[in-house]
Amino acid sequence: MKKFIMLSLIFIITAAFIGCNPCNEKIDAKDKCRKNETVSSSEQPVVEEFKKEKPKFTATEIKQAIYIATVDFQKQEGCTLIRMVYNKDESDKLAKVYAKSENNYSNVNERNVIVLICDFEVDKACTRPEFNAGETYKNCTWTLIRESNNSPWVFECFEY
Repeated sequence: MKKFIMLSLIFIITAAFIGCNPCNEKIDAKDKCRKNETVSSSEQPVVEEFKKEKPKFTATEIKQAIYIATVDFQKQEGCTLIRMVYNKDESDKLAKVYAKSENNYSNVNERNVIVLICDFEVDKACTRPEFNAGETYKNCTWTLIRESNNSPWVFECFEY
């Protein structure tokens, strides 16, 4: 028991001396931050990793949504898909609008709405009267929704 007490005292005293910082030593940036002192840019601690927000969708979720929209697009006779892309800023903005709109019949949360941007060409074989043969439509939107993070994407609407 005496050995245990002696070792504990030695450990505590050693820890106290290691933690001390004599006045003439340089204080690092973290200590200055704790004391609300100014830190020069060369001493700035790296905190950017903590500021990064978690992405709304994973790469797999985005690929799945693009796949669903592309498969649905292929049902459009006489239309040739040029591109189908996910633009985070545009998608987030349009998802907020959709989630608050009267068209949100499923009452889905904007977290479960993804909006994709596409360009496509129309030829003479197109059966949809709203499209003009020979025209290229750009920045059209495909809105897909899901019930939860674990649910599959479902085509909701298309706007051109």
